[in-house]
Amino acid sequence: MARLPLWANLAMTLLVALPAQAQEDAAFRCTFKAVFETIESDSPGKSSHEKQFVGHRMDVLITGQSTATVIADVFTLTRQPADYIVSQRGSAKNDWVMSRTDQTASSTTITLMHIRTWSEAVRFTFAWGSTLAVGTCEKLS
Repeated sequence: MARLPLWANLAMTLLVALPAQAQEDAAFRCTFKAVFETIESDSPGKSSHEKQFVGHRMDVLITGQSTATVIADVFTLTRQPADYIVSQRGSAKNDWVMSRTDQTASSTTITLMHIRTWSEAVRFTFAWGSTLAVGTCEKLS
């Protein structure tokens, strides 16, 4: 069985330790700008999957509940909805933090997404396995 990298264990610990804070519903349309691989290296390099994802758009719909629906994430490029757990609600100084766990007979993949609404351009990170994608979002009304 493969061990999770240290950053994944830390991220899961933070997700469990941080309580969700109440805030209104939110909706974002996010565009992937770059994709990196971190496997076997301390310095991320461009991913071989970059051409597949750069320019790809993903819609994030967050309700007042503890879940979000993400349409067209990297696993559902056919624009199928996927459910994520909201572990931290966004605010003036907090990122939105969402996660999803996919389990197959041979592996478990934990996906983490951060949306930073308090920066000048709304930015997001999307991490799954050893891959990290970054991009920008526009808030939808």
